[in-house]
Amino acid sequence: MNYIVKARELGEALAQSPEVQAMIAAEAAIRNNSEANEAFTQYQEKEQQLMTTQMISKVVPEKDALALVDLKIRLMNKYPLIRNYFQQHQKFERVMAMVNLTITTSI
Repeated sequence: MNYIVKARELGEALAQSPEVQAMIAAEAAIRNNSEANEAFTQYQEKEQQLMTTQMISKVVPEKDALALVDLKIRLMNKYPLIRNYFQQHQKFERVMAMVNLTITTSI
């Protein structure tokens, strides 16, 4: 299964990319700040609850989705470390979209 080997190589290359390294560093900075870490952990817990709800019922109540977006915006405005993390995460998502598009168009 040569494609599995190539996928593993791609994953390893992505892990070393500047985008992933910046995202890891941004998360580490949050974890080193107790106030930002607590707020970020609460956000992650709410995000996980929303994802669990989506997996179980396939429908996420709009008010819950909006509340999560509102919380994210408030955290980004209050904590520069959290804002930086989400900015780095967005850069990583762009890389992954480009990788997925490249793979899809190659098939």
